[in-house]
Amino acid sequence: MQIILSSPQGVSSGVVYEPPPYTIDSFTTLTTTFTTQFDTSRRHDLTTIALLNLKQEEGEPLRVFIDRFGAIAMKIKDLTPNLILMYMMISLRLGPFANELAMRPP
Repeated sequence: MQIILSSPQGVSSGVVYEPPPYTIDSFTTLTTTFTTQFDTSRRHDLTTIALLNLKQEEGEPLRVFIDRFGAIAMKIKDLTPNLILMYMMISLRLGPFANELAMRPP
């Protein structure tokens, strides 16, 4: 049995992984080997680190930033309102809205 390795551009030329003979002795072994081989290329869910890395750019309007922040926040599973508020305050540029949010959270 040969496993052809692929890349985002397509099938790699000449790169073939061939397990040693008689190492696949059951369906469970085949499933485990296949999953281990291809699990790294699946899409991963976003985490709160994506919000931590998000910053309001210099000159970026508040509305544009909030739309961008909201689009990313909606893709994160089990995100609580308290975490959203905390990451929003970290990500905002200093200004009247950030000050108001820090002084009187909703």
